[in-house]
Amino acid sequence: MRRRFFWSGASDVSSKPCLVKWNKICTPKALGRLGVLELERMNKALLSKWLWKWVDSPNSLWVKLFRERYEGSSIGPGLPTPSRQMSFLTKAWFALGGGGDFKSSLYWRLGNGHKARFWREWWCGEAPLSMAYSRVAQAVENIESTIQ
Repeated sequence: MRRRFFWSGASDVSSKPCLVKWNKICTPKALGRLGVLELERMNKALLSKWLWKWVDSPNSLWVKLFRERYEGSSIGPGLPTPSRQMSFLTKAWFALGGGGDFKSSLYWRLGNGHKARFWREWWCGEAPLSMAYSRVAQAVENIESTIQ
């Protein structure tokens, strides 16, 4: 739609040919082009920024308020599991392809194990242990138990 508006000022440009390829329009000004931002890349960058702020500042006011309202289990070190109510993190997590690039750039220092929930954390593989071994997890007395 941006491309259509850029060329004709309207949402329909089917009758007019485009004079320049869209990828050239999105090339930075420093390289002699128009520097129009690519929305998909900008969206992923901003979503990554918010996810990073969530991980980096777990005691900030907005994270506390968010956790209070939408507390869930974990999808990664310090990240809550997306639920239907958690529209921001759900959209952010899945827009980032399940966090593949984001998650692969994180590492987790276990420390004293006080906050590390054995069954709920995403240690390795495709899911937390409680999801990967759901039948075993159902038999566990305290699914929220920590490593410590």
